Amino acid sequence: MDNNTLLNFYITTTIIGLVLLIIASVLFIRNLKKSTSQEYFMEEPEDILSVDMKYVRSAHAPKTVTLLGICAFFPFFGMACICVHQVGLAVVPTIIIGIMIGISALVSASILSYVTRLKSDSSIIFVPNTEGSLGKVVSDIPAAQHGKGVIRVYTNSQVAQFEAISLDEVTLTKGTPIRILYADTDKVAVVERYIKK
Repeated sequence: MDNNTLLNFYITTTIIGLVLLIIASVLFIRNLKKSTSQEYFMEEPEDILSVDMKYVRSAHAPKTVTLLGICAFFPFFGMACICVHQVGLAVVPTIIIGIMIGISALVSASILSYVTRLKSDSSIIFVPNTEGSLGKVVSDIPAAQHGKGVIRVYTNSQVAQFEAISLDEVTLTKGTPIRILYADTDKVAVVERYIKK
């Protein structure tokens, strides 16, 4: 490939990437406005297990790759390749540097979109913020951290459902009251049987 063809490729990639990034940004902002709706907020239900699944939230965890991040990759890849190409480096190092800068932009945009959602959407359930919440077991949790089960809790005026592991020496069966001790990961809680005093 001659220099003009490569330069045209980098410029085309940059322009298409910028258009995709603008479209993805508009979609992200529209989705952000929709996701802050109040449909999930409710009074504490008498039986948490009887709440219709359409009103039950799942745990939210960051995604390394998002549509916004993918769209950020292309213009940054293209712009980096243009800059490095103008310095006079060979094609392979130019593309490697472009890919590295593009991946950095992808991860940065994904993290930025995640933080923006967390700060603007009060309906997001983040497992580390549920410490101390009470709930019930939906599917059996094996004893002593030997497997995962599913729990439902009432937190932040919403019903949430996510995976959990137990510290108890017995299996926690469906309907057992539990208390969240802490988050094992962004989507898994560590729980114990809750006994009212």
